[in-house]
This record gives sequence, C-alpha cells and structure tokens, in this order.
Amino acid sequence: MYGGTLGNDPLKTARAVTGWWVQWPDFVLHSVIEQSGRLICITPTQFDESDFPFIPDPQISWLETGDVYSAVRGGRVIGPGVRAFPKFTMARNAIVRERLVAGVDPFKAIEFSDEMMEALKREHCAE
Repeated sequence: MYGGTLGNDPLKTARAVTGWWVQWPDFVLHSVIEQSGRLICITPTQFDESDFPFIPDPQISWLETGDVYSAVRGGRVIGPGVRAFPKFTMARNAIVRERLVAGVDPFKAIEFSDEMMEALKREHCAE
C-alpha cells in the first residue's frame, strides 16, 4: 500500500511505500519502508542503500481478495513489473536460472560482464 502505516511500528513513524524498483530495462513492482523521509528497502540486494533505484508510485493501491493481495493502478490489476524489452529480460533470466540450478551463489548468478550485456542487448533489444 502506498503510504499505509505499518502494523508493527509502535511509534507510527514508518509507512509502506509501493512503487517501481528499477532493474534495467525492467521496472519491478516493489514496496519499501519510509521512515523520517528516508526510503529503506529490507530486501537483500547488491545495491548500496544510498544507491537504491526506486520510484514511488502513489497511484498504486492494494486490493485484498481473501488471502490474496493484488496491486491496482488506474483501476487495473497490474503484474509484478513492466519490461521494456521482454525478449532481453527472458534471455537474461534464463541464464540466471541456469546458474542458480548449477548451484551458483544468487548474488553471483545475476552478475553479467559489460560484454555479455551488450551481446544480449544486440540480440534481444529492438531499436
């Protein structure tokens, strides 16, 4: 929920903020905590907290249906993210998946050299 208070915050100084975690070329639906004007992500990541690429989106709300929560924007249920280049994302994710199945550390599995990224872009990103 965008701007909702957190139930386990006794001082009521924190709130949940929903928006987009920028993971080029994708925008991943994500929520963070805002406390004292500072956005804090508790998801493990390779990014330095001060470098966290997050765009709050006050137009996102949450719809509860039984035990299921769905993100809603502009009256439409939205999925987990937006892909600028779906073929690129699917190719990159296939490589990451192969690495994970082979037992590679998750933080290492998502690392790509500049050369490999450029090759994937050339092959899968339409201009």
